[in-house]
Amino acid sequence: FLLSRRHAWGEIIPFVPKQVGKAALGAYLGFFAIFIILYGIYTGKFSPTEASGITVGFCLLSGLFLTKEINWRELPEIIFRSGRITGVLAPLVAVSIVMQQILALLGAKDFVTALLTAAGGYYTVLGISMCIVFIAGMLLESVPLTIILAPILAPIVQEAGMNPIQFATVFLVGGAIGFITPPYGLNLFVVSSITNIPYTRIVPRVIPYIIALIIVWLMTALIPQLSLGLL
Repeated sequence: FLLSRRHAWGEIIPFVPKQVGKAALGAYLGFFAIFIILYGIYTGKFSPTEASGITVGFCLLSGLFLTKEINWRELPEIIFRSGRITGVLAPLVAVSIVMQQILALLGAKDFVTALLTAAGGYYTVLGISMCIVFIAGMLLESVPLTIILAPILAPIVQEAGMNPIQFATVFLVGGAIGFITPPYGLNLFVVSSITNIPYTRIVPRVIPYIIALIIVWLMTALIPQLSLGLL
């Protein structure tokens, strides 16, 4: 909000429930796509990866035959553009998986375990764990990050006195911040590919958002009710 006002981006639109309801009805296909994902995953009909493919197929058919906002002539360009974006992301994910294997061979698990075990107090262990997640998130994609660090950090932090569900929330929020932290912010590369804005121009603009997310992350770590209030 502050950045938008400072740079005069857009304008404030009054909140009118009737308009919100009308817009929601107009977005029924989008809501149905979300339903497909959640229903398929939580009922075990298909995996998250399969859900993405099925949802893309649904959106394509909806665009071609229901909304008719996509025509057959545009289809090759859409496919090629998606291929270009995937071509940027796939090597990044591959490199992160290789880094996972390298860290495993170098004994990263034993090093981190020894470091945290010697740290002592609850807040010290929690703070070091969060720093490790943040730094690793700058270099690794979320899946390798979870595979490498979650089995190491979870037992240690739980032994220090943190609820495992709260730590899972803290870990996932920290991993999500890694999507926009340079040098390996996956979403930064996605934005660069979609907008054709150079990566180096995007990075400075993302700093205020990283700060805001870190504040929320600290609140998640220090206020258990934010993670455990629904239990």
